[in-house]
Amino acid sequence: MSQRFESKYRKIKIARKNRAINTILSFSTCAILAIVATLAIVSNRSDGSATDSKFIFTIEPSLAIFLDSDNVETNIIPSPDGTVSSLQTDVRVVSIASEAYQLSLRSMTADMIGASNSSNTLSPISNGTIESPVPFTTSNCNAWGFATPRVPGNFTNDFDSDYSVLNNQSVLAVSSNYSAVPTTNTAIHFSPETDETRPYYFAFCIQNTIQPDSYSATVVWSVIAETLPTEPPVPPMAENGDLIQDVTNETCPTTRTWVVDARDNRTYWIQKIPNSGAGGTDLCWMQTNLAYAGGGNNGFGDVKTLTQNTSGGLGNSPAGYRVSNPPSGAPVFTTSPTPPTTGSGANTGANGAQYGYLYNWCAAMGGQSNACNNTSTTGFNTTVSICPSGWRLPVGNATDDANVNDFSALNNAVNSGSTTSDAELRSNWFGVYAGNLVAAGNFSLVGSYGQYWSSTVNNATYAHSFSFRSPSVIPASNSLKTTGIAVRCVQ
Repeated sequence: MSQRFESKYRKIKIARKNRAINTILSFSTCAILAIVATLAIVSNRSDGSATDSKFIFTIEPSLAIFLDSDNVETNIIPSPDGTVSSLQTDVRVVSIASEAYQLSLRSMTADMIGASNSSNTLSPISNGTIESPVPFTTSNCNAWGFATPRVPGNFTNDFDSDYSVLNNQSVLAVSSNYSAVPTTNTAIHFSPETDETRPYYFAFCIQNTIQPDSYSATVVWSVIAETLPTEPPVPPMAENGDLIQDVTNETCPTTRTWVVDARDNRTYWIQKIPNSGAGGTDLCWMQTNLAYAGGGNNGFGDVKTLTQNTSGGLGNSPAGYRVSNPPSGAPVFTTSPTPPTTGSGANTGANGAQYGYLYNWCAAMGGQSNACNNTSTTGFNTTVSICPSGWRLPVGNATDDANVNDFSALNNAVNSGSTTSDAELRSNWFGVYAGNLVAAGNFSLVGSYGQYWSSTVNNATYAHSFSFRSPSVIPASNSLKTTGIAVRCVQ
């Protein structure tokens, strides 16, 4: 399917002394759905006539572009300060099958060039850009430019304040602002409209110092079919039984959901809690103590080497753990397809709190060499840890400040910020009294004290942690790096 387009010259006559100069805007075609317009200033024939031309272009049926063919003619009298006059052409785009279109504009040359003497030029308006159009002044006259009422460059349908004078006007006011026509293909407008007409205004500032000649330039409009920009699809929320490594902060549910660690098939509760991270971020928290013994085989790159200690303390290294010592009947971990237990605090029995393992800080930090000694205070990579891929240790701090301490923010979010009661912390977050493993190798405070590692070092021998027991909650606690403490991961 093809369509036919015809257009006549558009004329602006500029009278200087006894010699007449015409400005002519004519149209022809360009391939790939583009229209070419030629702007020219040419001398009249002796009889005052000018030649009309006709052009034809072919378009694909899904997209069409048209220029109106009405003649525009006016007289311009040059002056010492410059006379500004303009002509209008309307560009119509019809989008049949495409969702939207992008309309671009360019000039084949920056200057309008004299036909008899190429040194004679009509320059583009000085300092006038699409983003920042400027008015013609005495200092930047003998120049040409363009304007359009649509906001260039930002792909909206709104009118910009710089172009408001053009709204619903067929001819530009002399005080309007103009841009140099770009010499590279420049997107002027992006629109979802299916049939839209937009006016373009080409203006000339002429002083009586201009050399008589025939000045010309070629302007090209091109239109490209586009698809409408859309918001990326919202990924589905994680569901019971999904891999924890596949969960992101975006897909973490706001309701408690159980997931599976691909490294060993063990299961954990997770939940996204509003304002539970430093600075008010919405973190996704494990609500079950980690019980990873190292090893495993998967494609997530999060397998760690850990050493189990069955007696004595853990020391600074190697990365080690001890199976916790829960009260009688309470589980240490669960394995898929069995969901984690839902008990909290000191609850016992088959559905009691899930106690997990106790790790030294070396193990919690993923076996980093700097974390496995009692001399380093810097050089830790907080993105590396024992946690599943995509997860990390919470950030701790020496102060109970929710702006910099994840545990402080968590306590505010689930425990009303209380530092004298851990009741909501245990019921809302399944906080567990797993106690700890002291340097001598003894389990301590099991059933009455909960403690969790952070990724933040305190000094050469201590790292920050989170501890609670009735009636005390300490978001800014710290522990010897050799102590065996529980781990919960966040993202």
